Amino acid sequence: MNLELEPRDIQVDVNVCESKAEWDRRLLFNSYGDLGMIMGLIVKNAGLNLSSKGLKVNSILTRFSDTSYLHGMIQYPDPPNPPLILSESFHDIFAFFGWSMDEWESGFETTLAAYRWAINSKFMEFSHFKPESAGFKRKSNRKMYIQFIEWASSQDNAGSHCEIGDAREAALDFFNKRSEFNQRRIFQQNQYTKSVFSGTNVRDWTDLGGYWLGVKKIMDGVRERLGGDESISKFVAEKGEEKLKSIVLEVQIELDVWPKSKIGAATTNREEMDVNLEQGVEKLRV
Repeated sequence: MNLELEPRDIQVDVNVCESKAEWDRRLLFNSYGDLGMIMGLIVKNAGLNLSSKGLKVNSILTRFSDTSYLHGMIQYPDPPNPPLILSESFHDIFAFFGWSMDEWESGFETTLAAYRWAINSKFMEFSHFKPESAGFKRKSNRKMYIQFIEWASSQDNAGSHCEIGDAREAALDFFNKRSEFNQRRIFQQNQYTKSVFSGTNVRDWTDLGGYWLGVKKIMDGVRERLGGDESISKFVAEKGEEKLKSIVLEVQIELDVWPKSKIGAATTNREEMDVNLEQGVEKLRV
């Protein structure tokens, strides 16, 4: 009997864990085939991020539809800022999403049993699963993952009404991260306002060139009209950059601050008009 095997390449991924806790998270997330990826997809559709490192909410630049700084969020990507870690405990994460840790530890006899366990998330929304999506194609080598999307997309969506805002807001409260999140939002909004209401932008909007004293006068005038930097930040959050630009141009007219070149041209025109007027008077006298 010939036991010699044909040579073939086998890929082995090596993960070096810094702690026992990290090892436990990696072991859990990579158990039961593609179940970790499936959980991650369900969580992503709910507006959060799940990986072997735990649960996170993406760091965002926030604008507001009211002045409370607490409601009416519109999310914008903010790559330089790291995500906010909500929890590294999968026991707590499972509890939040409604997944049974006891059932997970007992194991699943069939793939379908694992699927049914995964969709028990209280933030499950079947309409989010679309086999024709780009992400589906990129993971075409993941059989369990692909079959789950196909299976989930065929399920009855009755009673499933997850909203991204609902999951994110609930997570902030459940993991006691609302205060930290709101502080980050305010900081990011202030940073955004500084980038919008800047000397460079005001100079470009008003066409003042190198007349920085005039730029400062206008910026001070805008602060006086809107009630200070904090009020400007709220104004930008609610109205946007174009509305602020309109206010800047209105203040420029009110303060009568213009580029020096235009002031010089206006002065020259007035002098020419005076000369012409004097010449006309002389002719009349003659």
